[in-house]
Amino acid sequence: MWVNVRTFMSPAPSPHRRDAHASAPPAPGSGRALLRLVVLSACVGLLWSRVTLVLHELLGHAVTASLFGARVTGYHLFVFAGGRVSYRFPDERPGPRLVTSLGGIALELLVGAVALALARRARRPAVRYALASLAVIDAAHGAVYLARGTHYGYGDGALLAEALGPITRIAIVACASAIAVVATLTAGRELGRLAADWLPSSPRRVVASMVLAAVASLAVHGALAWGELRWFPDARYAALMQDAATERAKQELARRLLEARRRGEPLPSDEERRRLLEALARSKRPWPLDPPLALGVIAGALVGLARGAREGAAQPSRRRTLTKREVGVAALAALAAVGVVVVLRALEARFEAPRASAAQVLPRAGPDGG
Repeated sequence: MWVNVRTFMSPAPSPHRRDAHASAPPAPGSGRALLRLVVLSACVGLLWSRVTLVLHELLGHAVTASLFGARVTGYHLFVFAGGRVSYRFPDERPGPRLVTSLGGIALELLVGAVALALARRARRPAVRYALASLAVIDAAHGAVYLARGTHYGYGDGALLAEALGPITRIAIVACASAIAVVATLTAGRELGRLAADWLPSSPRRVVASMVLAAVASLAVHGALAWGELRWFPDARYAALMQDAATERAKQELARRLLEARRRGEPLPSDEERRRLLEALARSKRPWPLDPPLALGVIAGALVGLARGAREGAAQPSRRRTLTKREVGVAALAALAAVGVVVVLRALEARFEAPRASAAQVLPRAGPDGG
């Protein structure tokens, strides 16, 4: 056994010195500060998800389609979930269709990068927190949506999955997954630094508080989106968000049922058809991307939060208080964003044209994809 001489010879730490790694008990008022952080995170998440939905659908898809000469025939926006845009191209060229299908994701990645750059320059902590949250929501969601859509063949990545070969598809999925991890790590570091300024706790508790805030925000938004999709379903949206394996399984099941009718064989019951469809879909689905992708994104977020929390705790002179006014402004902004989506949804009927085919409709994923 040996003794570390540097540690043994170093002077004892001063009782007045702040240890960034100590697990000191929270100071008075930390419960209120945590509650405000949780509410702020939920409001900011709802705000940016609604803003991103409108930009993704109406600018990323509708405007892009119009620039290529397509006629936008309608749209549908969920108040808390995703949406879709319908359009008709004058010809069958695949290039404009592919660019239009990726327009929403490209816009999200661009907005996420700009938001992160602005967050580092903003002076007000609440503004920096909002911009860093926008960077996470847009960059990470756009990259995850691209990776999953290309791998499983659904949503905005469906056309790309059909156009690429196996090797190129794997490369795109790997790059998009890496972007998602880097985005959560980089923006998480900024969020952790700000949270350490607001919460009078140790870095570990700051990270735990941020995880709690993120989980609460996702739970609230996810519950709202799930309830809306359950009570106000949209068949076209559900079909477009269906992966390629399920679609191929349905085609295979229909073929088997047709052959059974021709042979005069008894047809399976509804429950047997459901089980058969699930088995066919599992057999046709590619290797599971979700577990490693989720682990990578979560690890990136935790590492970024931990680094930011340590950096913020090392600078006690920067400590600030998250005020009720800042939380209230975020709540009002979230309500305003939801109100804009409600108005746009009420105007959908005025823009509705003759129904487009399924290949001419582009969806956007909901908060899970976020």
